[in-house]
Amino acid sequence: MRKVCDGLILKVTDIGEHDRALTLLTADDGKFYIIAKGARSVRSKFASLCRICAYVNVELHEREGRYWLYSGSINQAFFGINSDLDSFALASYVMQLADEITGESFPAHEVLRMSLNTLYAIENKLKPLAQIKATYEAFAANVSGF
Repeated sequence: MRKVCDGLILKVTDIGEHDRALTLLTADDGKFYIIAKGARSVRSKFASLCRICAYVNVELHEREGRYWLYSGSINQAFFGINSDLDSFALASYVMQLADEITGESFPAHEVLRMSLNTLYAIENKLKPLAQIKATYEAFAANVSGF
């Protein structure tokens, strides 16, 4: 079965010698895991897709209860976050929080929207980083039921 969706890559984990496991956050399906065969290779067509904080459009193939990356494209890469260590650290923290507050197979429209808006604010330095962090933490606490 093939599936096409847009999602935010929350986590990238190396598995084996050549593969990567991705944690993808989508609006309708929540969080789920994808295996990208050969993504660690320099010549891989998936190398650009397999990076944290990338908002991607992917085509997946389901086999044996797992999703395998078939093809994809980048919607928004947020490359500006990599220019500053503090910005990258905050973006990584936001991705970890988003991973913690979402579950598998539960819609995550609000979390995805807020995470993308936060990454945009970090990349373009719309507000001080401390204020962006506090705003996202308050949102995460609200979504978690506190």
